[in-house]
Amino acid sequence: MSVKLAESASTLLMLTLMVCWWPAPGVDGSELDLGAGLLIRGIPLERAALYDPAKDFVCLDRSAKVPFAFVNDDYCDCADGSDEPGTAACPDTTFFCSNAGHVPQVIPSSRVNDGICDCCDTSDEYQEGSSCVNTCSLLGEAAREHYLKAMREHEAGFKSRMNLVGEANAKRNELEAKVKELKALRETAEQEMRDREAAKKEVEAREAAALAVHRQREEEERQQRAEEEKAKREEEMKAVWQKLDVDVDGLISLAEVQADLRLDQNKDGVVSVEEARFFVLNQDSMTWEDFSRTGWILMRPYVSDGARKPMFTPPEADHDPGWLLFVLFAVGLAAILFLCKQQEEEEEHHQQQEEEKRELGQGEDEHAEEERGESEEEENKAEDFQDDYEDEVPDDVPEPSVVVDHGYDEETQLLVDEAEKARKEFNEADRTLRDLEHELNSISATLEKDFGPEDAFLPLEGQCMEHTDREYLYKICWFGQATQKPRHGGGETKLGSWKAWAGPESNPHEKMMFENGLGCWNGPNRSAHVHLTCGKENRIVSASEPSRCMYHFDVETPAMCAHPPALPEASSHLQWHEEL
Repeated sequence: MSVKLAESASTLLMLTLMVCWWPAPGVDGSELDLGAGLLIRGIPLERAALYDPAKDFVCLDRSAKVPFAFVNDDYCDCADGSDEPGTAACPDTTFFCSNAGHVPQVIPSSRVNDGICDCCDTSDEYQEGSSCVNTCSLLGEAAREHYLKAMREHEAGFKSRMNLVGEANAKRNELEAKVKELKALRETAEQEMRDREAAKKEVEAREAAALAVHRQREEEERQQRAEEEKAKREEEMKAVWQKLDVDVDGLISLAEVQADLRLDQNKDGVVSVEEARFFVLNQDSMTWEDFSRTGWILMRPYVSDGARKPMFTPPEADHDPGWLLFVLFAVGLAAILFLCKQQEEEEEHHQQQEEEKRELGQGEDEHAEEERGESEEEENKAEDFQDDYEDEVPDDVPEPSVVVDHGYDEETQLLVDEAEKARKEFNEADRTLRDLEHELNSISATLEKDFGPEDAFLPLEGQCMEHTDREYLYKICWFGQATQKPRHGGGETKLGSWKAWAGPESNPHEKMMFENGLGCWNGPNRSAHVHLTCGKENRIVSASEPSRCMYHFDVETPAMCAHPPALPEASSHLQWHEEL
């Protein structure tokens, strides 16, 4: 507070001089009457003692000593020009204008008697014939009115700042109390999560044992079904072989194939030689080994109990040999594809059996752990998605449910349900703890942030200001982002995010830095400097882009208003001026 008062007092000192610079009666600092009819023009009152007419004049730089009559004789005798304060004789010197009723002024001596009125009291144009008019009273009155208006606005801004400080104290107390509450809730949530985790591990161990028994039973049932299916296929294959091998010579001949009308591929009532050769692999006969390995696969679609209907119906008359070849080719291709697929399925089944045996040998719980790991991973993904978008989903939307029947017995299903419930309760406890930690970290970061003296900027966090010029709508959010948007359509462009205070060491809070905005084409990322001054309300005064992709804003805010100095009484103005 004291620092802000000192800074504000220094900035208002010059305006105070406007009000306080009242001359004593008969005294004009620009023309000092030193007696004996000598008038020393161009020096301030505080230097009067250096110009004593009773003594020779000593140059202020001690370079020379001249008779006092040489002072203001329009000839430069001193190297520093101090003997000519009221003339233009010496280069690079200055002339002091008292400007009684307004603010004193110092001008280059070269402007003395140049025909242009530089001092409002006309003291720089004292030669005869000068047309200058003393305007100090008018200018001083206008300056005093401007100063008083600024003082009133500053006072209003200071009152608003006091309100901000009060709000900041209340908010900081509220946040500190919230931190204590959240820490207590976090301890409770941590204990709850530990309890849920222990319960989850206990029931998952029982679930894993039950699932291992269930998988073993499933595998045994599957193997039994596979063996029964294999035996059934072998019996069917032997029955077909016995039916085709009429003469029981261990061979199936072309004649025996032609005798079985089920192998009539084109359904013309006759099994032709070409059709028969297709089934015996283009040979005259086929052994049991060839039949079991390939012939059965080709014949099975035609002779098995579930034999398919033919895919093609040939013409009723004038059978085209080309059509027959096409049919034979299609059937052969289908048989080969069927053979390949069956072989792949058997290899996959065998590989799966070997893998499951190895897994059971390493530990019965491994598969259950993998299932739980995948389930938890999916649940965590779903929880993250829900955390990001839970505010966007209406409360009345029902959650979808998927019921999968794994074929568990009643006891195993109860264990699975119990484990699923334990996992859900653990995930809920974990999510509650993470939410508490997130909120606690957010509030702690706010409390650690620099909000200026007396936390005057704390209530402004999250609030935004807007400013419109001829082309753009600018928006600045305190400790957030700065953006611009074209007035006549177009998307919003990010100029930067709050980075830090960037003011001088004496007052670091007078400037804010926003960085890492949208990158310019073939240029740097946009950034913005926000210069803060005292004002009775938060508003953007001006916006500009002084250099490419670097923006400058002037902003007024009550948070920058220190208490203005008290206005001196009119009687003290005169006394203070006389002391000078």
